[in-house]
Amino acid sequence: MSGPHRQPWTPRALWILSAILGSSIALEASPPPQAKAKAEKDKKASTDAKKASDALSPEKLQLPKPGFAGRLRKVLVAEESSRGLKARLEMVPSAYRYQMALGMEELARAGYGKIELAQKLKALHAKHKKERGKALFFVTLESSGGSANHFVQGSLSKHVGMRGKTQKSISISGEDPKVKVEKWRVFEQQADQRAAFDKSLMRFTKLTFQYTSDFKEGDKDPLTVQLKEFVAVTDPLADKDNKSGARSHEGVNASLRQVSTPRWTDQVIPEIRLQLFPGKWNEPDPPRGFDEILEALEAGG
Repeated sequence: MSGPHRQPWTPRALWILSAILGSSIALEASPPPQAKAKAEKDKKASTDAKKASDALSPEKLQLPKPGFAGRLRKVLVAEESSRGLKARLEMVPSAYRYQMALGMEELARAGYGKIELAQKLKALHAKHKKERGKALFFVTLESSGGSANHFVQGSLSKHVGMRGKTQKSISISGEDPKVKVEKWRVFEQQADQRAAFDKSLMRFTKLTFQYTSDFKEGDKDPLTVQLKEFVAVTDPLADKDNKSGARSHEGVNASLRQVSTPRWTDQVIPEIRLQLFPGKWNEPDPPRGFDEILEALEAGG
């Protein structure tokens, strides 16, 4: 007895069946999304590593022309003064770019060979990459001299504050001269009373330092830098005509590290406020090859 008769496959049925089988095979062959993303990431890392290797190769490595670091320091500047103390502030919104530009100029002057130069650039990047996302500030303080004596009180960090949208934290370095306070004896003399106490002070005629602070790229909010708690004392012996307006009982004996004053708090200089407007800042164009070297170093880690 013969089995049931089957109709032959029509062309349309065969086409539908082949389409279904082809889709299932394609689905089985497709990698999961996570594996695909990882493969693309690995491919990009490999491409970036090759790019870094090529840009820093002896055949292609060429340091950019010098001068960029100096130009970065000139675009955001403020100056103010208070009681014979002049303050100048320079802000560079990208501490990392400035330090790399300065470092490249120093490497160019050193005259390293291409192979050693590539290693020095990698070391420079490793040293300063932690400064990405930070701004760099340069502060110069100059006393008018003559009969004016200016002092730091204690740690330099207590003299500097910065405000933007929020309170900013700072990290000070590069003090010149290094702030080293000594014990000075202060004598307060008023008509009806006298007092004597010690203060930790350092007298200076010129003081420079720098500091970094977190700074979000593209932040256009005005910044106010506060220089506060500095001290000014007039020495009447250096101003016999009293053109500086020294008060009675005010004076300095540097050899004995003594200060006389009617009232110590009156010797503290009013806060110097310097305002900067990053929204109006435009970075000068970098020299040819500068950004390419940074990209290569970033790609290489």
